Amino acid sequence: MKEFCVVPHGAGKNFLGALQQYITGAETRDRILARISETNLFDSVYPPINFVKDWLPRTNWNKELIECQAITEKLIYKTIQPKRAEQEIRNNVNRCHEGSFCFGFTVPHIKWYSAICFVDNPQQRIWLDDLAMLKKEGAGPDANRIDLARRLFNWEIENIPNYRAEWVFDYTSMFLQKDPVLIQSFIDRTCTSRGVKTLVTVKDLQEIIELYSARNVQLLEQYD
Repeated sequence: MKEFCVVPHGAGKNFLGALQQYITGAETRDRILARISETNLFDSVYPPINFVKDWLPRTNWNKELIECQAITEKLIYKTIQPKRAEQEIRNNVNRCHEGSFCFGFTVPHIKWYSAICFVDNPQQRIWLDDLAMLKKEGAGPDANRIDLARRLFNWEIENIPNYRAEWVFDYTSMFLQKDPVLIQSFIDRTCTSRGVKTLVTVKDLQEIIELYSARNVQLLEQYD
């Protein structure tokens, strides 16, 4: 089985994966809180958000699917013909047999996604990208990345009619407003996909998300 999710760069895909492990009992609240207080970076420690029963086994397809994103960027900048882009993406996707992968944006040819996270506006996408680069590489704002973030926001709006998504949420509702209905649906979908029950509550996740989001703001303020 193949599963594709979309979470913009910097929008917490691995943090959400950590919360899923907490929901299923594979991780503790204290360990997540410790990481928040340290680097607040969850990449390479936890799988990204996914709704498959088991993260493994999965095809080692990162190279092919990262290439799909690179091809899509060329398409956005009109440096590749649409038919060629779709064919190259199709060839890369066909090399992948099973597992879950989280894109930073939707790509042509893939018509179904398990989950998609949207942002409110180009400025929020730029803010998240800056946050990710600061946390991962200590890098500051970059004009080329800012331009790409703006283009990606427009790309996502224009591309909505071209695919279907099983579960959709937005960054503001999850991380800033901590919407209880949304968080409950996140818990429910996680438990259903894993075939487990949980004692973790909406309030538990709201408290952790509040600390995570506040730490993100603090990190960017320190950089400024």
